[in-house]
Amino acid sequence: MDTALTHWVDALAGSGPAWLLVVGVLLILAFVAVKALPSIDKYRQGRLEIEMEREKRKAEEVRLRDERDRENARISTRSLDVQQETNAVVAALSQQMAEYKNQQAVTAAHLEASRERSAAMGKRVERGVEIMEDVAQEVHEIHRHTVRSR
Repeated sequence: MDTALTHWVDALAGSGPAWLLVVGVLLILAFVAVKALPSIDKYRQGRLEIEMEREKRKAEEVRLRDERDRENARISTRSLDVQQETNAVVAALSQQMAEYKNQQAVTAAHLEASRERSAAMGKRVERGVEIMEDVAQEVHEIHRHTVRSR
């Protein structure tokens, strides 16, 4: 083994400054690796934290969207309830209006019948007045004939 080491040292000594260059490059690479590895680790850690924040934000957005959807569903349900109540009120008002119009028609028919009866009664009263005037005229004539004949 000593001979192998001796040959290796001789080979390095024979190549001159090239072996120093190789050792220097190796030392620089080792130094850069030692300094860069924590930075790479910090970079990965930062990316991981950013990803975790992104996932938290997504979860919060999903929660808010679900809450908004539930609120919209409650509003829609309430709107439907109000619409049904409004429809019921409109139907009740329509029914009352129909009954009112029917009552108006019945009242108008009664009024027309009353007018016709009043007109007929008025004609009878006029006929009665005419008869009474004729009777009064005849009584007057009788009276005049009776009182003059005396």
